[in-house]
Amino acid sequence: MKKELPGGVRLSENQSRKLAYVGEFKEAPFLSSGALRRFLRLSQKITLGDKKKKFVDGDLKIVLQDRSDTFVRYLKVTIGQDSYFVKESRTTFLGGGASEILTSNELREILEKEGFNYAEVVKFKLGYEDRSGRTYYVATWDERLTKGLDEWLADRSLTRQEREEINRRYRELRDKLSTKYGFTDVSALNMSYDPQTKKIIIFDANR
Repeated sequence: MKKELPGGVRLSENQSRKLAYVGEFKEAPFLSSGALRRFLRLSQKITLGDKKKKFVDGDLKIVLQDRSDTFVRYLKVTIGQDSYFVKESRTTFLGGGASEILTSNELREILEKEGFNYAEVVKFKLGYEDRSGRTYYVATWDERLTKGLDEWLADRSLTRQEREEINRRYRELRDKLSTKYGFTDVSALNMSYDPQTKKIIIFDANR
């Protein structure tokens, strides 16, 4: 099954896997030249002890980021000249990366509607999930995402007043998205912060 959704998002789904991506299929990251297959194969060789090591397969490069843990891995993936931020986790089938792309698309509209001008959604590109439980959320690489909002809330390089204001905004955002819109995955672990623009950055969401 294939269908086009608002915001230029396309959904492709069958009994074994689900894809959501922005733009044309041939232009989506990982979907051309067998890159997705190579990425899935190469990423399975990486362990938590491999943080900051570079794994290479031709024009494909993967680096495991420091924020990774037993449950969620964060990767910097480069294909040719283009780099991407990838969140990898395991979940029940049809409840992960592709679904998160769809809700991220909705989230952009919600932020504008509610006037949350202190928050933004990353430039998401692709979500993938399959029956093995593997799920991937892919966005354009953004250096700001290497540090989570949870870390910023404890960062002593910020003033106490700024940390308190970040926390106030985070709780306001979390409560509104949870109670009014039914989001169940609104967490500081899925967000970051830009101290220059003072904005909270959301890199995935689900409900």
